[in-house]
Amino acid sequence: GGKRLMMERGTVRAEVKKQPKDQPMVFATPHGEATVLGTTLRLVVDPKKGARLEVEEGKVEFKKLAGKTVLVESGYYAVAAVGAELVAKPSPLLGHWTFDEKSGLVALDSSLRHNHGKLTPSVTRSEVKAGTALKFHGDDYVEVPGFTLQTNAVTVAAWVKHDTLPGKIQRYVTVVPEVVSLRHLGTDAPGTLQFYLK
Repeated sequence: GGKRLMMERGTVRAEVKKQPKDQPMVFATPHGEATVLGTTLRLVVDPKKGARLEVEEGKVEFKKLAGKTVLVESGYYAVAAVGAELVAKPSPLLGHWTFDEKSGLVALDSSLRHNHGKLTPSVTRSEVKAGTALKFHGDDYVEVPGFTLQTNAVTVAAWVKHDTLPGKIQRYVTVVPEVVSLRHLGTDAPGTLQFYLK
């Protein structure tokens, strides 16, 4: 017994309450099955590329239709696809902050790393076409305590809209002590956006 959900394509994120051991919840795809006893997971199914399982919390048994099984733990992912080896790997994404929370002083990290950020108290939230955005006033920022960069390869992206462009440097993303930075040089160098890695 237990619950069974068939997915042929698309994405689902689920928080599954603890299930009886003999009645797990199963997410079935054309490429494999994810057997869940209780966890938070994300499953992406593409008919051509296969099924990708990402585990945020807990453990999930992921089985390829050919029979191989792998245990995917918190912070790891695995892909079931034709011609690919089924292996659990650590998530390469270090952080993803959407700022879609409606209130509060926390910016949740939607990567598997749980690097949640803290907003300064004067940051406000505003509704935009794509959801919620943060509005910074002066020296506001979002800090991610304990975040460390343990690689020499990094990609940084940010969506930024200015009401006005002040004369001083505007830092959008900085890994302290400024080893990585995405910043605008202000009116001293109009139209100049810098990205650097020390």
